[in-house]
Amino acid sequence: PLVLIATEGRLVIERPAAEFAEVAVVKRGQSLYVSAGEPILIRGHGEAFIATVGESFAPGADTPVCR
Repeated sequence: PLVLIATEGRLVIERPAAEFAEVAVVKRGQSLYVSAGEPILIRGHGEAFIATVGESFAPGADTPVCR
């Protein structure tokens, strides 16, 4: 699981591989709890603080980071 806090802009968080479409939009100052499960996709124009437990969260080399 993780907590995402939008610090700038507007971000769309999706879980495309989930059985049912899961999509949320967060704007500056809003937060979102993301339960454990399939990987998420973050897109949009903004910045976010992400807190998680367990293995550290790090985007892969081929994963764009929204800025």
